Parts: sequence; C-alpha cells; structure tokens
Amino acid sequence: TTIQDAIDDADNGDTIVVHPGHYNESLVIKKSVQLYGRGWKSTVIDGGARRVILIGSENVTIKNFTIRNMATTCEVIRAEGCDNLTIENNLITSEGRNIGMNIIHSHNAYLYHNTIKHEMDDWLAEGIALGFSENCKLHHNTIGKAITGIDVDRSKNASIYGNTVNHSHVGIWVMSEKNRIICNNIWSCATCGIKLMRDGNIVERNDVRGSSGCGIHVQGSSGNIIDANNFIDNVKNAYVNGCGTIPPVNWWRRNYWSDHHCSLPKIIPGRMEYAYRRYIPWANVDWHPAPAPYE
Repeated sequence: TTIQDAIDDADNGDTIVVHPGHYNESLVIKKSVQLYGRGWKSTVIDGGARRVILIGSENVTIKNFTIRNMATTCEVIRAEGCDNLTIENNLITSEGRNIGMNIIHSHNAYLYHNTIKHEMDDWLAEGIALGFSENCKLHHNTIGKAITGIDVDRSKNASIYGNTVNHSHVGIWVMSEKNRIICNNIWSCATCGIKLMRDGNIVERNDVRGSSGCGIHVQGSSGNIIDANNFIDNVKNAYVNGCGTIPPVNWWRRNYWSDHHCSLPKIIPGRMEYAYRRYIPWANVDWHPAPAPYE
C-alpha cells in the first residue's frame, strides 16, 4: 500500500498515519486529510525528479516527515487554493535549485517548525514562497542556503516570527503590505538580511548580522516601522532608496547599530532616483538608537 492509495481511499476529515519507511512517491492531495508521519527521521517521502507533494484542498495537514526530491524545475511542496493548511515539523530538502514550499492563494496557512535546506553545495531558489495569501503564520522555521529564505509577495497580514535564515542571498524579502516580521535570526546573507519593497510593515526584535551587503534594505516604500532590532556587523547595516516624486519615509526607533557608538541619532543613508539614472542623497533617521544589543 502506498501513501497515495491511502489518500485516495480516505474521506474528507480523515487522519492518515504513515509508518516509518522510505516512500518513493509523488503525492497529490485533493481531499481535506491530515497526513502524519511517525517522525521526520524515520518517515521519508522521496519524489525523485518530481514534485513531492501537490496540495489542492482546504484543511490539509502535513506533519512529521522528511520530504525531499532531486528536481531542478519544480517545488518540493506546492499548495494552491488551500485555506487552513498546516505544514509542521518536517525536514524539507532538495538537490535542485527550486522552492522548498510554494504557497499560493492559501489563506490562514500555518507553517511551523520546518527545516528547509539544499542537500548539495548549491542554493535553493526560495525556502518558503508565500503569494496572494492572507493571515498566514510562518513561525520557527529554519532555512539555509537559499537565494531567498522567505519570500512574501502580494500577501497581507502574514506573521513571520522566530525563524532562522542563514547563508542565503536574501534572508526575508517582503513585497507586500501590512506584514509583521518579528524575532527572526538572520545571519551571513550575501545580499541583505531583510528587504522591504512595500508599505506599512512592522519589523521588530530581529537579529540581523554578518551580511555581506545590507542588514536591512528598504526600497521604494514608506510607513514601515523598524523597531528594537539588532543590526550587527553587516557591511552596511541599513540602506534606504526610492524613486519618483514621493520620498520614502519610515519610522526607525530603538534599534541597535554596531557601527553607531554614541547617543546621537543614527542616520540611515540612501538616495532618491528622481529621473532615469539621476539621483539625489536621501536618508531616514533612528532618533533614539539603543545603546546595547538586545538579547
């Protein structure tokens, strides 16, 4: 009996418990089922060169598996139109440059305590990609070696909390309004730790350190609150830039800056593009920087 056979035989609302073993399958889930492994160390779903799990139903849970593939052009997990989705406590790996979890048009998704990484000396395209979704929670995930660790695009009211992203190009990239990026640990990223490209987000109590580019880059957006974060030993701790006639104005307060050693306000440098390839200097200000890093 395969896992797919059990899914096909199940009714909406059923729970399927998968015993320890190595399952060479590519799953399609179009029912509201809960899929539980006996533990991610012992229960492995291997999609080979294919996508491992395709989800197309509401109220689905995937928990306690190792989920992996070798595909180069598709996701490990894809969910589309899957409200109330839960993906929890899984190890998600790939040998290809693809996406760990791609969550699209899926409101109230809960992505908790997953580890996502590339198995070889290469990069995932994205650890978690969230698009066109609202009220989702991405909590306590660990992501390593991705071009983008967490990518939030055209999604609102996401809670991105307590995640660890390391050795990626961009740690967390937000191209959406009104999201909360709180208490994440982001270190050793090549381009930047956090990148904001939309208005009205809250960035609070994150620890961003050791980036080869920026700790945080705010691009073409205003009304973001950047509060009580650590920005430590990044080549540039912060940078802001905009274009057009409306300058980017954001609220920076009580952040700790490893390159700022006095009680005076911290200047966040940047520039405005007012015409094609024509720039003027611009800056935001943290008026009350923290004197010591937060624990």
